[in-house]
Amino acid sequence: MINRELPSETGSAVNVLIIHSDRSVLDRLCQVVSSWDGSSATGIAEVDKIAGAAAGDYDMIVAEYRDASPLPEILAGLWPWLKPVFVAASETPAPESCSGITVIAADDAEALLACREKCMDARRELLCDKPLSQLLRKSTTADFRRFCEGAIRAETLNEGLKELGTGISELAPCAAVALLSLDSDDTRLLIHCMQEVPLLFVGQVREGMLNVCRHIADTQPDMQSIRMHANGMACEGEREFGLAVPYYVPAMHGSTLVGLFGVFPADGIAFTPDSAGRLYQVRHQLSLVLASLSHTGRIAARDVLTDLFNRRGLNEEFERSWQLAKETECALGVITMDIDHFKTVNDTCGHAVGDIVLQEMADIVRWATRTGDLAGRTGGDEFVLLLPGADPGSIRAFADRLMNQVRKHIFCKTMHGLRLSISLGAVSCFPGRDDLTPAEILIQSDYALYHAKRTGRDRLCLWTDIPTTVKQQPMQLEVESGPEESGDLLKKRIAGRILAVEDDPLIARLLQRILEKKDYEVKTALSAEEAMEAVQGHLERFDLVLVDLNLPGEQGLDFLKRLKRMDETVVGIVITGMASSENILASLRGGAFDFIAKPFRPEIVQQSVDRALQFRRLLVENRNYALDLEAMVRLKSKDLTSALTRLQASYMFTLEAFAALVGAREQDTGQHSHRVSEIARMISEKLALPDQEIEDITRGALLHDIGKIAIPDAILLKPGPLTDAERTIMQTHAEVGYNILKSSEALCNVAELVYSHQERFDGSGYPRGLRGEEICIGARIFSVIDAYDAMRAHRVYRKSMTVEKAVEELKRGSGSQFDPEVVKAFLALLPEIEAAGQWPEGE
Repeated sequence: MINRELPSETGSAVNVLIIHSDRSVLDRLCQVVSSWDGSSATGIAEVDKIAGAAAGDYDMIVAEYRDASPLPEILAGLWPWLKPVFVAASETPAPESCSGITVIAADDAEALLACREKCMDARRELLCDKPLSQLLRKSTTADFRRFCEGAIRAETLNEGLKELGTGISELAPCAAVALLSLDSDDTRLLIHCMQEVPLLFVGQVREGMLNVCRHIADTQPDMQSIRMHANGMACEGEREFGLAVPYYVPAMHGSTLVGLFGVFPADGIAFTPDSAGRLYQVRHQLSLVLASLSHTGRIAARDVLTDLFNRRGLNEEFERSWQLAKETECALGVITMDIDHFKTVNDTCGHAVGDIVLQEMADIVRWATRTGDLAGRTGGDEFVLLLPGADPGSIRAFADRLMNQVRKHIFCKTMHGLRLSISLGAVSCFPGRDDLTPAEILIQSDYALYHAKRTGRDRLCLWTDIPTTVKQQPMQLEVESGPEESGDLLKKRIAGRILAVEDDPLIARLLQRILEKKDYEVKTALSAEEAMEAVQGHLERFDLVLVDLNLPGEQGLDFLKRLKRMDETVVGIVITGMASSENILASLRGGAFDFIAKPFRPEIVQQSVDRALQFRRLLVENRNYALDLEAMVRLKSKDLTSALTRLQASYMFTLEAFAALVGAREQDTGQHSHRVSEIARMISEKLALPDQEIEDITRGALLHDIGKIAIPDAILLKPGPLTDAERTIMQTHAEVGYNILKSSEALCNVAELVYSHQERFDGSGYPRGLRGEEICIGARIFSVIDAYDAMRAHRVYRKSMTVEKAVEELKRGSGSQFDPEVVKAFLALLPEIEAAGQWPEGE
């Protein structure tokens, strides 16, 4: 509590706030005040920006007078215990709308001094009244601490305001209190009515708060984006309700205005001297409480990781949006969203990377949302978005924009470069017309999200898109109270769906009551036959089965086994009054997760069910992960195969381009390399060579003449016989080709074939004079094919040879020029080779 010593004599020092837009007048007034025996002056030149001074404590206020200026009302609201003095260029009578204010000439120092004495007398009379002082001491100690502590302990900003308003009303009777919480992306106006007031009054409170904020804030909030909560006892009707000058307390964080608190008197009755004195005594502490309340309210309502609304904050905003849509009869779009394969990201990259993904996803969501839209993270990778006024078309347009942005965004770009997608389920509802609760709308959006993920992910599914068979399934929640009683809409989802099969109706009902207290949805059946009717075709609706061991007709354990054959993720708990070791072992061996003996205690049942459902969730997650992983592997394998096919095609194109380069110079033998390559593959397969060696031989045969690119045209294209010198140059093409290809790791084996393709089996070839198996198998195959092709093809200097003559030449060279085994394989494939070569008949 602030206890300033008030001036008791004419010459006492005072603290004066001076507001004037004319700098010369402002400086002159400050000099006058400073001459008053150590008095101090705080000057403000920008009349519409007094946030920095609004939280200050002054003995006197001197302000510029302007016609139709809101400044008198603003000052009266910020300092109701003071009577500001207004200065004008010349003495001007006060207008009727501002009767009661004092206006003096700006250069009248004596009049200003006289006004100071009147201000001090009024302050002294207000705060020195003995009975009042006793009341102040009582109300500003224990009482003030009590309701301020209650406000700070509140879980939400709205609840804190209610607590604070109740306490303030004890100090100064009021009709309503309001808090304008200023934030760059979350500006809220909370109004709490302390007594029955008309809706018109609530509108006046709103305009009063926003008007003061406009005139004292350094930066102006976007008035269109302010979200308003009004609660208490506002009623219908337009009955008269006067609005006296309110009292405003600015909440400051350093020199920054972070909030504005308003106290509005009841029925047009201005604050009494007692009330004004009480408000004066607590204003500084109240400003601190408001700043703390605004800050803690934001923390309580925001997700620490993403800075979106958390579950608690979204609950509050959902209720407000629902009521607003109901009152205005507008649509409300509700979207539930999560990240596809997010568990895989966490499992493979770590939770730290998962957190970065969530933060970047939150940034994208903020980018996509419009002014007035709301977004929150309700847990894990699940987000909920509220789109006021959104019909199905608007939701689809929003979802397309959001999904496209996610698809093209690279998450964790510097570390992992992840490409992700999202799935969305949505509902467009009319709260004023639809006979549904907010909780049921959320469940519909959950169903839609589930359907989107089951039908391929990376898509939007509206509730209206879901097949009728799915919609006919019972809702996941039976809401027993309206939205105003539910407290937490987002937490009203069931904890699990349980089928209890028990032939004793009393025990079945007892199980149902025990589990429904923990938000489980429970269906009971008195026999296995009745239970099978409930699950037939809809087994996925149940997460857990509680079954009595001894049932009429089919036994409980047999029934449980039958369910597990239908769905291996079914989890069952056996309940029986015959808790022998044989029955326990038989149940566990039969697939039961747990065994509960009768009579049972509620906490035992709840603990066993909780463990079983956790186990069930793990089973489902593992199954889904395996399915997702299988799909991802198939997709990646398809992509990899496609990439390898493209790479191989590109590689072969390069090799064929090399061969075509030689063929372009030897115009009459342009197809020679391709024929030799194709036949080389046939002979290699006939000899049962390894696959990789067959590929090397095929490529080597294609490139065998690559070295000829270094041979001059005069030699390469010479129609007649070559001289010895020219022949020596021509024979270098084998080594040249080898040198071209050997530097490539992929072509090193091919290079050896090119180097050896002019060697002879008896050692009389070139360039190294190799013999027999010293020559690589590819070169031995090639030499037979090359010779046959030369004999069967037309040349400029001779006609093609017949098949019979060419075969006779091969046989004659077998063992000397050619490898006998290769000749034998060649002749065995002669019909296929002739078909592939398409040579002329020959002469």
